[in-house]
Amino acid sequence: MDKHLLKRWAFLLLLGGTLLSSCVDKDYDLDNFDGDAALKNMTLLGPLGTIEYSVTDIVNKANFNHPLVTEGDTVFLLYNQKLDFSSDPGQKNSKSQYINIFNDIAPEGSKLLFSNPIFNCIVTNEGTNPALLNVNYVTGTKEGYTDIRAEFDNGRNDYFINVKGGAGTITTQRFDRANGKTHQLFTIGSYVPGQETVGPDTVKYSFSLTTPSNDSIHVNMEARLPLSFDAGSMLVFKDTLPIDLSSYEDGYLETLIMRIHYTAQLPTDGNIEIIFLDENNLPATDINVRNFKLIEVNEEFLQAFYLNLSNGEKYLTNSTAMARKGKFEIKLDKSELEAAKNIKSMAFISTLNTGVNIHILPSDFLRLKVDFYLQGNIKL
Repeated sequence: MDKHLLKRWAFLLLLGGTLLSSCVDKDYDLDNFDGDAALKNMTLLGPLGTIEYSVTDIVNKANFNHPLVTEGDTVFLLYNQKLDFSSDPGQKNSKSQYINIFNDIAPEGSKLLFSNPIFNCIVTNEGTNPALLNVNYVTGTKEGYTDIRAEFDNGRNDYFINVKGGAGTITTQRFDRANGKTHQLFTIGSYVPGQETVGPDTVKYSFSLTTPSNDSIHVNMEARLPLSFDAGSMLVFKDTLPIDLSSYEDGYLETLIMRIHYTAQLPTDGNIEIIFLDENNLPATDINVRNFKLIEVNEEFLQAFYLNLSNGEKYLTNSTAMARKGKFEIKLDKSELEAAKNIKSMAFISTLNTGVNIHILPSDFLRLKVDFYLQGNIKL
């Protein structure tokens, strides 16, 4: 069966019970069809669908295009880069790690200021002798913007790592907000007027090794970006919900009201923009875009969450304490009803704004439940 025809029959079957009850309530004569087999002046109530976004769904819809890893109460984006030694011991080497998330989210309009990005320098020594790894610098770069370097807790831009001896020994050095001010690398572009997205295109590493040979030392730089954001961040994600009103007789759709009930278990404010799309997936020019605000986050909906920094300090942010529930309505006016029969779907553009520092929990979600009320003549 053609998928559009299937959708139409599914839509009618879904509303069958409601339609029949409407007829009974009105003492409607089911034999009273017009020549086009249309029921006149029907009132229908029914569901259109439910969309629920888990944290993974939100990340995917926001175009992060990178796998997530959950550990305890934290969701991380993970990037790994092997640091190869291409020169003799003591000589400087360099390597770039592509943090492509910011290029991916730019078209959506997101702006991410990570609270505590973590870089783990993991050194494996296959030999027996200890070594000294010098991280000359860690630099965030973005084309057209000034580079930003990490600032380590020694007050410098370079850092020495004492690599333990012993075959198979692993030494890990963590750089983060406390040791490296790594959050600053992710503010590139944030102070440029009109800049909608910030963050580096690449992170560049310069490193060298003090040891008789490079062959026994292997280095991996693991970037862990937790879904913790400083105030001023903005996350935009999109989705669509199919809706087909073509079964309603031309010129006889009298009233159409869509109700959207939402549950937001998120530590953010935000708004939802709704755009009606035609069969070509283009905005319907004769139906206005609707904008709605989610219930504002206040202390009632937030609880303290602490990020553990490498120096033993804790960074205060906010996680979700409880869900918010609300509803908004879309009523098409007279000038929009004629165009409504050409609607094939609704696009939802959700924008989450962080007025405070936030930490998104793995259990957070946003749910949209859409139903409708309409009056008109329905074709069978």
